[in-house]
Amino acid sequence: MFDLKQQWSKVTLAGAIVGIVGSLGPWISWDINEAVAALASIEPEATEYGFQGDGLITLAMVLAVAILVVYRDEELIDAAVSAVLGLAVLGFGVMKYNDLISIIGDIPSELQSEVQVSAGIGLYLVILGGTIIAAGGIYGVVQTRRAEAESTAV
Repeated sequence: MFDLKQQWSKVTLAGAIVGIVGSLGPWISWDINEAVAALASIEPEATEYGFQGDGLITLAMVLAVAILVVYRDEELIDAAVSAVLGLAVLGFGVMKYNDLISIIGDIPSELQSEVQVSAGIGLYLVILGGTIIAAGGIYGVVQTRRAEAESTAV
């Protein structure tokens, strides 16, 4: 418990903290022509935060990583699971970034040019956090496997 002796666990925990902040932060802002907003039944200008929707999925994943790294000591398994969850967070964030307009609802394709949508800092932090978690987890797998190989070779 609270054994952060390994470098990979510190990196992974830092990524989880970045991911938690990002999951709670603003994901998307939009400014839409009022007529288009009325057609889509949404506010013409707003900001959506991660905790209002899809950010809850990434929040669950990064919290799982933080708990795994802090409270368990099965290094190889923890590192592998952290890497997989980090890749999932990264993939989910990139998927949402690439399809920002879908987050705000069904807007007919002919009216999408009237919509100004931008990613919020929270979405960028989720992508960064997922990247850090994945890198830390992969590094942990390599580091742990190398340590195991050295101990069996002796």
